[in-house]
Amino acid sequence: MFKKYYDNFDKKSKKLISIVIPVMIFFMFMMLGLGGYQQYRYQNTFIPGISIAGINISEKSHTQVKKLLEQELENMSDQKIILEHQENTWEYNFHELGMDWMVKASFDKALDNDELSFFEGIKLLLAEISQDQEIQLEHELDESKTKSIVSNLRDEIAQKPQDAEYQVNKYAQSVSIKPHQNGKEIDESKFISELNYLLEQISQDLRSFTDAEFVIEIPTTTVEPDTLTEELQELGIDTLISTFETHYDEDDEQRVTNIELASEKLDNKKLEPGEKLSFNEVVGPRTRERGYQEAPVIIDGELVDGLGGGICQVSTTLYNSVLKAGIIPIERSPHGIPVEYVSLGRDAAVAYDYLDLVFENHRDNGILISTLVDENRLRVDIYGSQESHDYTIRTEDYQEIHPDTIYFLKTDDGERVEISQEEKQELLDTNESDENVNENDYDNEENDLEETNTNNDDKEHIEDTNYEITELQRGRLGYQIEVWLLTYKNDEKVDKEHIATDIYPSRDEKYLIELEDSDQ
Repeated sequence: MFKKYYDNFDKKSKKLISIVIPVMIFFMFMMLGLGGYQQYRYQNTFIPGISIAGINISEKSHTQVKKLLEQELENMSDQKIILEHQENTWEYNFHELGMDWMVKASFDKALDNDELSFFEGIKLLLAEISQDQEIQLEHELDESKTKSIVSNLRDEIAQKPQDAEYQVNKYAQSVSIKPHQNGKEIDESKFISELNYLLEQISQDLRSFTDAEFVIEIPTTTVEPDTLTEELQELGIDTLISTFETHYDEDDEQRVTNIELASEKLDNKKLEPGEKLSFNEVVGPRTRERGYQEAPVIIDGELVDGLGGGICQVSTTLYNSVLKAGIIPIERSPHGIPVEYVSLGRDAAVAYDYLDLVFENHRDNGILISTLVDENRLRVDIYGSQESHDYTIRTEDYQEIHPDTIYFLKTDDGERVEISQEEKQELLDTNESDENVNENDYDNEENDLEETNTNNDDKEHIEDTNYEITELQRGRLGYQIEVWLLTYKNDEKVDKEHIATDIYPSRDEKYLIELEDSDQ
């Protein structure tokens, strides 16, 4: 077909075609050759117009560029970064802070951008290739190293917040508020962000930072305390509203130790309106591990040695101070026998896990408990806001509960059988002409706490009789009393509220009769 068209051209045209076609073929092969030459020429050399982090690596060999990057980045890693906080400074190099550049990854990234195709080789030959290929350095921040530095700096920079707290002058019986203080902590997240930003900037233009001075202000954040000044001010605790004290024998060291330990737990205890206090929860278990010692305690109406003896004096003193603040406890129990440090109806017995003193702050404002153990006295003060009412504790309707006298007869087989008064009298009348035993030999003193049981020690043989009477248990007088809380306003009584009917049980006196004549 080409021949058919060729034959239609005139002689001159045919001559022109025969010249043009070979020339075109020549140029085509020449361009192919030159394109291949360019590919070969830049096989181990970076093409023109390419740079890494502002460093021109055009027409530099791959080996040169790799060594150049290694040298530049080694120098940068050794440069110091100054960390500042207020007037203090610390110096670390980039590597110590976990800031590193990855030479191989950066070099491989440059190689990826250095690939030259056949046609790109021709374009390069014609100077048509772009001259602005900018490659950013690959970098990383080892946060474990950064956090380790932060941890070291934290000891020098961080400040713990200080709670607002009540300050009580125990002897002047006054209260004030010590304002809170904010703390501060290194803002680790922000610090890491600033290091990442610096890494990013250097990775884009390395040589611009070669001789730079790197200074970073260590960022901190404010840490508020748990209790703010305003929170304590809102509770309205600013004056003494009640006080009560009891006394003890300061030479009884074990008992004093127990009083001090329990009082310390209660000291500066704050109650917001509606908040309850459990004595046992606040004071905790009375164990040797917690420092408590053996001292007399009342168990089943008897004084015996036990861990934590004396703690009831603390609960009792607290109880009276609470009542004088106009607060009637939710839970409270008297002792089994009268105690020597308060009058009847004014004591509060506690025993961990089963006897507690519990009360709720029903006042409009908060209250603060303060304890003082000084020489031979224990004092509990309660601070709050001044009210127009005053409170007084009153005990009324004092009654004595006399003990019963119980007799037992020792049988021939050694058993003890309880007998009635009539049986006892008949038995004695049969075995003597004149009974000389005082049957009511018991101590009626109101506060005699030193009575103890005697077993088979108080035998008494009556002359001209064939029996013996032994005192098994000494009797003790009991009591009942009513306790009231009186409310006064402007010195006039406006209310009288019943608190409790306290009963201190009597203890029966017991005797054992032993007959010498087995026929009886």
